[in-house]
Amino acid sequence: MIESIFRQYTGILNPDCKIEKKGNQLFCGSLNINLRDGRWYRFSDGSKGDIFALVKEATGVATKGVFEIIAGHAGIGYGMPVDVPGFKNSALSELNKIKTEVLQKKDPWQVYNKVPENTPAFKPEKDLAYILEKNNWRLTVTYEYRNKGARLLGYVVRVLDEDGKKQTLPVSYCHNAKKNIDRWRLKGFSDNGYKPIYGAEKLEQSPLQKVLIVEGEKAAFAAAKIFLEYTVISWMGGSVAASKANWKELAGREVTIWSDNDIPGEKAAIAILGEINKVNGFSGFASRVDIKSLDLPEKWDLAHKLPKHIMQETLKEAVDRSFAENNTISTAKAEAKQYARGEEKIFWQQLSIGIKNNSLEIKRKSDLYLEIEGAIASKEVISYMDYATAKATDKSVHRFLGFKDDLYRAMLAAATANYLETNSGNARLVRLKELFERDAEGNYLATPKEIAAGVQNIYSGGNTSYLSNNERYIKDNEKLAEENAKKAELHEILMKDFCILHQNQLGVGDLLSIHKERISQDLYEIISEYAVNHKNSRGVIRDCDRIKIAALAHDKINSAKWWEELTCDQIKLAKTSRIEMVTESEKRSEIIREHITAAMEQAGIENEAVFSRAEHHYLEYITANANNANNQELLGTLVARAVYEEKHIRRCTGSMGLFLIDDGKFDKVDSARTRLWQEVMGEKLVRAEAHIQETQPKLAHDEVRAIANCKPSDITARYVG
Repeated sequence: MIESIFRQYTGILNPDCKIEKKGNQLFCGSLNINLRDGRWYRFSDGSKGDIFALVKEATGVATKGVFEIIAGHAGIGYGMPVDVPGFKNSALSELNKIKTEVLQKKDPWQVYNKVPENTPAFKPEKDLAYILEKNNWRLTVTYEYRNKGARLLGYVVRVLDEDGKKQTLPVSYCHNAKKNIDRWRLKGFSDNGYKPIYGAEKLEQSPLQKVLIVEGEKAAFAAAKIFLEYTVISWMGGSVAASKANWKELAGREVTIWSDNDIPGEKAAIAILGEINKVNGFSGFASRVDIKSLDLPEKWDLAHKLPKHIMQETLKEAVDRSFAENNTISTAKAEAKQYARGEEKIFWQQLSIGIKNNSLEIKRKSDLYLEIEGAIASKEVISYMDYATAKATDKSVHRFLGFKDDLYRAMLAAATANYLETNSGNARLVRLKELFERDAEGNYLATPKEIAAGVQNIYSGGNTSYLSNNERYIKDNEKLAEENAKKAELHEILMKDFCILHQNQLGVGDLLSIHKERISQDLYEIISEYAVNHKNSRGVIRDCDRIKIAALAHDKINSAKWWEELTCDQIKLAKTSRIEMVTESEKRSEIIREHITAAMEQAGIENEAVFSRAEHHYLEYITANANNANNQELLGTLVARAVYEEKHIRRCTGSMGLFLIDDGKFDKVDSARTRLWQEVMGEKLVRAEAHIQETQPKLAHDEVRAIANCKPSDITARYVG
């Protein structure tokens, strides 16, 4: 039974990987499960759990839903309570036993949140020797993960098995309290509970630079060589973990996302885009590269060899173009005119969250929605619901709206369309799609009861994620409460309805701040202006009033014009915020230059290269410490450090050039010097010296060694007096 569950649901998590069985274990990419105890582990990000956790991650359903799914596999039957007294089932008992045993097990090795400063350097061939030999893995590359403050978190190693299949595995520094020992181990790590960002330390080193997000460490390494004007980062865990990284680190940054050329990559890009927009409170600072326009091979990413029809300049133009195209109002309005009414609304909806789909994709989304909405609005379904409601055999799940009301039908259609879009691979979808199929004469194959039940089940099962965390909504609701408590209650109901409607239309878990504010404002105006004057009951709001107000609100807040205005407002807000951000950055840079100039004058130094180095180091410090203070002692030390680097690294590069020339390697001089400069930056002098020794292993140059081994305290003693 465990094997059948794994085979069914692991395809959702790793859709492109084949399942292989070796003994009592099943493998699907980096995911494997032990068939004896039902415990699974994903090497790519260190996540793990039991069979219950696997089903939950694959389906996204609540704990109750997980039990219902597994109960079905155990032969209990859908919908039957799993804790019915006296009911016995050996398969279910086995699962409960497994779950209890797994919960009782505790790994004695606990991960350090941050690697201690005195930790021995990670040497994969030595520290992972046993597991590499045991699994017949060959180590190919190691990637270092640091947090935004440049503190070491752990590593990711890439290995190849005996069949040439690659895996990326997290390595963390762990403590065993029972044995009181520390060791590097294959174990997942996090950055304060979030999936770590690969290259996070570079965000502080270049706080004003544009950011490019790619999928995978290998792609990030390759992209950094192409897009020199960008800070290139990635995240741990691949496409399935895209929304689990701390994208708050990118608040206020201009971000472009380059996804892998496949469906999981596209979903990951959309998830990241939504998280960054949420952090900023509006859309406009983040955009996605239109890789479809480049006609790239399936699954292509930036680490792969360039196709024959693509040049590096083409890639750069695509990244630079992505932001400009997504944020030009005149261009967007001109493009929107080519679409039909329903398609135009979808165009503006997608653009409001930074996604610019092509015309074929927009038409596909529109056709799907119309197909579902047409079935819900059919006279057969409407007549059935009227009859069933009168006979009390069926009813709408809304408090006062029914199938005759435009808003309720839109909510049902949007929820169903979103479910179909986000749950590809789920066996339930086949039956759900059959609800909207017609025969040759145009009649629906499903009964009106089945259609009504199907869409209402989807809607009621997914409408609980609404968050009313918006100051504008709270203020609007309080003002209505002072006028009429029932109006305030209606404002609360419709606010939730429209937020859920728009979340489903956009395929997101929450709306941006500016979006919620606009919904609340328009609802407040419609409700407050509505005159309630029933005979003998002035001020009392009845269901007929609520239905009329809901219709007025739907006509406005669910129109293409409303979505256009929302998107244009976001574009304007993003431009204003960017101007303010650039102005503030320019002011800060001017202050920094003044401080460094004064420190260099005091030291009697005039050198542009030294100035640039000191400026870079000072910017690193004040960004990391949120401190713009004119610290004279610090400035003196940083200037001294810059002098030291400039003087001795010149000697280092000169020596290296001579060594290579003497050896007849003229073609390697420029590239070797460039690599050396890259290594030196960030106080990596030891690594730079090691690079020299690797290039010329027989060399034993005392001065080079002295430079590499010089301590910061020696710098201060020598240059700051």
